[in-house]
Amino acid sequence: MNRICILTIMAALFSTATLPAQNNPYSADVRQAYAQIRNIVLRAADKMPEENYSFRTTPLVRTYGEMIAHVADAQMRMCAVVKGEQVSANASSKTSKAALVAALKASFEYCDPIYDSMTDAAGTSPIKWARWKMTRLGLLNYNTAHDNEMYGTMVAICGSRVCYRRRARAVRSKLNNMHPFFAWLEGTAFSVWVRESTDLYAFPMILSFHTIGMGLVAGINWIVALRILGVAPGVPLIEMRRFLPVMWFAFWLNAASGVVLLIGYPTKALTNPVFYLKLTFIALAIVAARSIGTRVLPGSAINLNVAPRRGRFLAGASLACWAGAITAGRLLAYTYRHLTSFK
Repeated sequence: MNRICILTIMAALFSTATLPAQNNPYSADVRQAYAQIRNIVLRAADKMPEENYSFRTTPLVRTYGEMIAHVADAQMRMCAVVKGEQVSANASSKTSKAALVAALKASFEYCDPIYDSMTDAAGTSPIKWARWKMTRLGLLNYNTAHDNEMYGTMVAICGSRVCYRRRARAVRSKLNNMHPFFAWLEGTAFSVWVRESTDLYAFPMILSFHTIGMGLVAGINWIVALRILGVAPGVPLIEMRRFLPVMWFAFWLNAASGVVLLIGYPTKALTNPVFYLKLTFIALAIVAARSIGTRVLPGSAINLNVAPRRGRFLAGASLACWAGAITAGRLLAYTYRHLTSFK
């Protein structure tokens, strides 16, 4: 019996706690929309460098700082009307970023409890804003829409790259010595054809040749290396020499197609450290492959089953280098910072 009573009381308390949200769907929606734009506007005000608070896109629009002040003053006045008070809004008299951000935060702190305590019943009471008659909930909704409108104008200034001017200058300073060459190379007819042509014989086929070449050269090296390490002992080591001409053909196919791809996207590759890591792995793998072909396989006719210790070391190095080259090659598609010199 006691358990039933306790459960009944708990259920009653829970249902009572959920009544405000269930009985005030309109004010809950307005509160949710306000909270979203509140956080966005505060981040935008904090993100803009102070020297750009005086920037304006055209002579006829407000500066970034004036937009922040307008949002602070307007919503302070609107929330005061909803609350039935009179307040002094003077953010427009401030000019520094710190003062404007402080005024913006103060306006939100003033409005927050008004939005939080608003109910649907209280929101239907009439008020007058400027020359319009509306409900309290209607004016709170109007304030949220006004914040969104102003943020849309603020984004236009950030979209002009003022927000990121410092970062852009730093990036350009790092690439200043190389970009003229990149821009010239990307502007050649051949580079444009590789990069932008919709012809099947352009980028798709070149990339296919590059992939096939990499698959053959890495695959053959892995076969030879695994045999040297003792896999498939029934196959004489001397037989591995038959694969070497195919391997070198695949390597030059891969290298030639790679150069063509590099001409198409020089900035993408040459500004990415992973590209140089890939080249390092390939260079080491080719050194190992050449050593295997000249020092290990020619003497394997003497002993058909066991490779010398140096051969096993070279085989292990070959496996590791080709695995690293393939991994770095795949990472190139996800680690580049600049696709072209103008993007």
